[in-house]
Amino acid sequence: MARTVSPQVLDQWKEVFDCWNGGDFDEMLDHYAEDGIFDVSAVFVDVAPARGHVNIRRSFDALYESLEGLRMDPVEVLSLDSGRYVAQMRLWGKGRRSGVEVDQRYGYLCTFRLEDGKCLRGQMYPNVASALAIAGEAAVSG
Repeated sequence: MARTVSPQVLDQWKEVFDCWNGGDFDEMLDHYAEDGIFDVSAVFVDVAPARGHVNIRRSFDALYESLEGLRMDPVEVLSLDSGRYVAQMRLWGKGRRSGVEVDQRYGYLCTFRLEDGKCLRGQMYPNVASALAIAGEAAVSG
């Protein structure tokens, strides 16, 4: 059963995404396993899943280049089972080509390796309910 994490764990997630929001992709990449996967294809259908640090970094760069002022901030984090979390994320920015402003919430399913806390797989979904369904979770409790 999914459970809301403590404020301290939420703060840890916020610290991780602070490096993303500051454009420090090397630090963000340090949170991923060498063979980790970053998959935003359920939301950004023209972006293929990326495996490994080199490809993940390319994916980070492409997303950042597509949206001016791109920010991603965790709003709420749910703990599932050992090493799996679903975060409600807020993404905002402005399309560099279109000029369209984006401000949306999405679900982010992350699986971490227990030995070292590295992200094995980070997957973006249109909302938290979708991420929970993919993870095989439905109920949320405090």
